[in-house]
Amino acid sequence: MIWDMGLSADLLKLPPQLVHNHTVVLQASLQQQLALLGLKPDDVNIIALSHKHFDHIGQAAVFPNATLLIGKED
Repeated sequence: MIWDMGLSADLLKLPPQLVHNHTVVLQASLQQQLALLGLKPDDVNIIALSHKHFDHIGQAAVFPNATLLIGKED
């Protein structure tokens, strides 16, 4: 299981960006971080999102076979 999917991988290797009044930077995608652990996206069975803000859902699509857990209000 992975909790929250972080920022969009579109931000990789870009300089810091102003997004919704926040300065954000992304240095590694979730796929790259999983690879450091010897894992692939298909090894993840469950993804959970605390809420649907841009900085929590950015890479959810990388896990199309995982079960999504998210609160009813989101």
